[in-house]
Amino acid sequence: MTREKAVVIGGSLGGLLAARALADGQRRIVIVERDEFADDTLPRQHVPQGHHAHALLAAGAESLSRMFPGIIEELLTAGAVRASIADGIWHHGGALRVRYQSRIDPMGFSRPLLERAVRRRVVALPGVSVATGVTVSGLTGDAGRISGVVLQRGGRRETVGADLVVDCTGRAARSLDWLAEMGHELPDVSEVRADLGYSTVIVPRRPGDLGGADFLVALQPPSGLRGAFVVPIEARRWIVSLTGWHGDHPGSDYANVLEFARSLPVPEVAELLERHGPMRPRTHRMLSSQWRHVERLRRPPSGHLLLGDSICSFNPIYGQGMSSAALQADALAMAVRRHGLAGERLARVFYRRAARIVSAAWAIAVTSDFALPQTTGPKPVGADLVNRFMIQVLRACHVSPEIAEQMYRVQNLQASPVSLMRPDRVVRTLLAARRSPAVRGVAPEAETPLVDSAVTA
Repeated sequence: MTREKAVVIGGSLGGLLAARALADGQRRIVIVERDEFADDTLPRQHVPQGHHAHALLAAGAESLSRMFPGIIEELLTAGAVRASIADGIWHHGGALRVRYQSRIDPMGFSRPLLERAVRRRVVALPGVSVATGVTVSGLTGDAGRISGVVLQRGGRRETVGADLVVDCTGRAARSLDWLAEMGHELPDVSEVRADLGYSTVIVPRRPGDLGGADFLVALQPPSGLRGAFVVPIEARRWIVSLTGWHGDHPGSDYANVLEFARSLPVPEVAELLERHGPMRPRTHRMLSSQWRHVERLRRPPSGHLLLGDSICSFNPIYGQGMSSAALQADALAMAVRRHGLAGERLARVFYRRAARIVSAAWAIAVTSDFALPQTTGPKPVGADLVNRFMIQVLRACHVSPEIAEQMYRVQNLQASPVSLMRPDRVVRTLLAARRSPAVRGVAPEAETPLVDSAVTA
């Protein structure tokens, strides 16, 4: 029998997860990556966001564990830090969220640590190979079917045939231009502009930092445009990312970054920066969230798929990108098991499943961005009403472990945003919100942390 073959364009996390999804059975999988993996402890050249704080949401971690049994324990052994999501400093909606013992316990790590662990697992799979320092300069095939890629290293070009080509190169996704040249329909694109800018430093992590809290999140929206994340990572370090919406960016100068930190509603970020003195921040800018609606294509090209950020890249403030890619890889594995790499219905089935994954994360990210009046783009129906209610949810999170736990489940893609609007939960939310210090101006006593009784629907 002829072995099926797939080419995955891009060796970042999305590409690695796609390769894992395709690797079951007697298949050959080639991952093509333009970077070299010379030092896998540092962010790669073409992953500029790799220097900044990342999050693997609970749903993404569950998906990763299914694909790579034991990888969570491997990450912890390598230095990743387990933290209770409700045992940190979380300031949002005008006050601190209530602290209690949550059932959600995410990990802190750097992007290179996660990629290294996943890459080692993927390249060890039978039939998987990696070509580094190579670019893809075109597709082969016609308006009926994609049949392979054109590879280029320096001045040398080579054509490689494939039953399936998966583009995991993110927002750039050059294969779309090549598809258009071959006569294929291009997807509609939704773009929501929030003009986000990041500045990040990494500092040593010492006992007593942050007053003993596991991490820090401070977000001013909707009343302001600034925020910060302090996340524990391997080698006893903190990664400190400051961020601002709509051009109110921290900048690349340490003095400006420190002034930005001092303007935040919590003092711990500035204190941490002051303790470690002047340093050079890394910066990154993302103008918009973008969703390519491949699920709407009337005739998606056979032999070609997009996955991960190539389909949808979110405002990174919500930490959804890696988890969305992992869930999409799960969906791809299911679609391939049913239709095979060369199946005529593979693209349509996968894109429909991917759209359900993306739509949940998109609803959270984009609706939240539209809480700021400067945000532009196609606004989801009912966004203003939802954002008015979400102000009440944020306030309820200041005092109610039950509402906070459900909010964390929604943020971690374990529950639908609609679950916050169940009638009985709405009543409890509105009652709790009235006791928020953001409303009363004083810190009330929190409700008894009865997390085990929290509804998980």
